Amino acid sequence: SSTGSGTSTGMTAVTQDYLNLRTGPGTNYDRVLTLAQGVSVSVLDNSNAEWVKVRTTSGQEGYCSRQYLTISGGSSGGIPVPPALGPAGRSPRP
Repeated sequence: SSTGSGTSTGMTAVTQDYLNLRTGPGTNYDRVLTLAQGVSVSVLDNSNAEWVKVRTTSGQEGYCSRQYLTISGGSSGGIPVPPALGPAGRSPRP
């Protein structure tokens, strides 16, 4: 069953701390707003190793640091995916 938009991954994420929502995947992008701790958002793109594109309940889209999100649902079967075991098991260094 599809939502029709084709953008949602079917996964959700919950913020673990106060977290900035940014216009792009990096701290060099402008901050759109700050999400409170414990807020649930929809995951739109989970392909980046460090940043996740999300949509808030108010419909605002942006990027959050994966480090401060607990992601569940979708193909992971409801089990949160540890960030260290991202795509191909790669863990980029700064």
